[in-house]
Amino acid sequence: VKIDLRLDDLDGYQPQLVLFLAPETTSMNDVNTDDDLWNVFEDAVVTMMKERIHSDINHTWFSFKTKQEDGSFLSGPNAELQGEKIFTGTSLKIQRVGGRVSSLYSLNYNHETGIGTWISIVPEMELPQHYQSAPLKVGYRIKRDRKSGYFISTSSKILSSHGPKIQSDIPYQVSRRFFLRGAQDTTA
Repeated sequence: VKIDLRLDDLDGYQPQLVLFLAPETTSMNDVNTDDDLWNVFEDAVVTMMKERIHSDINHTWFSFKTKQEDGSFLSGPNAELQGEKIFTGTSLKIQRVGGRVSSLYSLNYNHETGIGTWISIVPEMELPQHYQSAPLKVGYRIKRDRKSGYFISTSSKILSSHGPKIQSDIPYQVSRRFFLRGAQDTTA
């Protein structure tokens, strides 16, 4: 997911971009919840990563967690990017390879050419056995973090090695007056 434009003109912590993988039976209603129903969203996903920035601090915090066999989440160590904000032009990625998931960011990835450097946020984590090769939905959404409005414009590219190759450029825009949460009904 590339952040095409992000304004941080709100005071304090900014709304968070959240990338996730969910079982193929997950509905849009399950992942498209308001923040006060965040637990419904968490129950619906297999793994997720979040970024967090503050209006006055040149810093980015990351969190990454994956559901375990018993349904609880295992959280990776929280990570920090000191001296940089995940901001306009930055890309975030969540991927599954060989039954393991990882979260990455890039300050220079070009979605048109596919060229750029991806940096791992935290160590990769193993998925529960039944999600290691099962079809999963991939998506992203905004966690408002108690903000009534915001502006973020994103574009995404989804690549899948299961079945036919899927490449999709899907633009989403969110603004102070309204917001759309992006989630793809696509296997990963």
